[in-house]
Amino acid sequence: MKKQTYLLLAQLSVILAISNCVFFDTEIDPIYTRPGIDRKLTKKIAVQINGPKDNTKFVSQGVKKVSLGAVTANVYTKKPPAIILKEIIVSELTNAGLSIDEKSNNDRIPKIEIFLNVFFTEPEIGLFAISYFGVIDTDVIVTIPEEGIYKKKIKGIGDQYTLIMGLFTEGGLELAMQDYAKKFVYSIVELLGESRYYNELK
Repeated sequence: MKKQTYLLLAQLSVILAISNCVFFDTEIDPIYTRPGIDRKLTKKIAVQINGPKDNTKFVSQGVKKVSLGAVTANVYTKKPPAIILKEIIVSELTNAGLSIDEKSNNDRIPKIEIFLNVFFTEPEIGLFAISYFGVIDTDVIVTIPEEGIYKKKIKGIGDQYTLIMGLFTEGGLELAMQDYAKKFVYSIVELLGESRYYNELK
């Protein structure tokens, strides 16, 4: 009888802990893992980066939900979304072969402006599993001196499934970061008109 009582108490403790996870705000620290990008510029190109400017409409970077879809708590990233995205952008453009010019008064090189619209993650709860979705949405403007101004919307999407109820995961957001990085680098090279120099690594 005592053994059954202890087992019941243990089960109730687990349920209570999971419930607390669902109803309390959480801070996450998504880790960016470089996607498999197998191309690099064979031409030297310098660019300037302005932003990302944070135009997101949500105070938090995600929400928690219960099975009926009701929001129960907020999710915040340890670092501001604009800083997370800036680190990814600088890293990937550098890895692609571009050099970042820090001089703000240089009018002779292309300028890249990034406006961050969405940086968000939330769960979609099914009968037996949860899918954590992550979305990063930006408007990017590339200004090329004596040529023109080009604009493009770039969006990264990720989702991760889990069978563990109540324990929030940043996996969907991490996958969105990878998806965004791949799309961003190729889009910038394309907007710069330098696709012919963006070749596969040998």
